[in-house]
Amino acid sequence: MSFIANLRMHLANLANFKGRETRGVFWPWVGLLFGLAMFVNALVMTQLVMPVMFVADTVDQMVGAMETYTKFMGVLGVVTVALLAAAVTRRLHDAGKPAWLGLLPLPFLAFGLFWFTRIISVIFEEDVEGDFMSAFMLGFANNFIYIVMLGCLVFMLAQASNPDENRHGPPPNLPSAL
Repeated sequence: MSFIANLRMHLANLANFKGRETRGVFWPWVGLLFGLAMFVNALVMTQLVMPVMFVADTVDQMVGAMETYTKFMGVLGVVTVALLAAAVTRRLHDAGKPAWLGLLPLPFLAFGLFWFTRIISVIFEEDVEGDFMSAFMLGFANNFIYIVMLGCLVFMLAQASNPDENRHGPPPNLPSAL
């Protein structure tokens, strides 16, 4: 399947949570979305946030810029997850796994985005000794669990297709490269 055909297939199936999807069809879509998200993130950081950080007159302006960035990252994360949701579901189905496993990293991602703003605020407070370390350690523990959950999900998504028909249907008649 060509890259353009793959793109069209995924765009046409954004709300299709049924069926199966091979690794060879799934991973180019993930790579495209990940690359676009990283590009947009870098663009926002370098063009909108960094200039404010360098010319800010007050701590409130810096904290405000980081809070705006965090909100933007939340929106970008929701859009990326929404674009990946159906494909992740079909890929898990193809490997014989339940779709709910795709939700495992999401609470930790959401909390991490929320908590980042708290940590930035604590950094600029006058008494950061106790508050900062407890806030940092909670964020660190959350991010560690998030990475473990994300790693488990990637491991499941990378597993070979189940060659037989399973409860989600017959194997796709698409190339299963990778």
